[in-house]
Amino acid sequence: MMAWLLRCSGFLAITIFAAGCDANSPERSLVAAEGVVTMGGKPLAQATVEFIPLGETKGAGGSGVTDEMGRYKLFSRRGGTGVLPGEYRVTVSLWTHKDGSPLKPEENSIDTPDAIQRVPAIYTDMDRSPLKVYVDENSPNLPELKLESQVKR
Repeated sequence: MMAWLLRCSGFLAITIFAAGCDANSPERSLVAAEGVVTMGGKPLAQATVEFIPLGETKGAGGSGVTDEMGRYKLFSRRGGTGVLPGEYRVTVSLWTHKDGSPLKPEENSIDTPDAIQRVPAIYTDMDRSPLKVYVDENSPNLPELKLESQVKR
């Protein structure tokens, strides 16, 4: 009887493990999405881009940092390259020192007295940002995120 229980529990553990490795699991369906951010018509370098899932979109979203040409690649918050397909609200932020130099990785905007947010507040607010993007599993190239340097109120 004990041997039968051990065999059944082993089979159950293998079945559960195999189900977790399904090709349809969220980790395997990430879209390696990438895009460009501009502000005032110019590439926005060293900005942080955050994708927050909306509606029925599954997953935890993702983020990326722009290069000198404003290009970014998304990385999942749970690990891996990309995000799950679906609709996202997007925020963009760029913290620098007053002289325009970027904050170092060990610095943060709260503890750095001369830190300045270079992106208009509307784009940094996860509840109010007008930036929305749909990530399509068949098209990893996202539309350009065009930020206005002066937001009209």
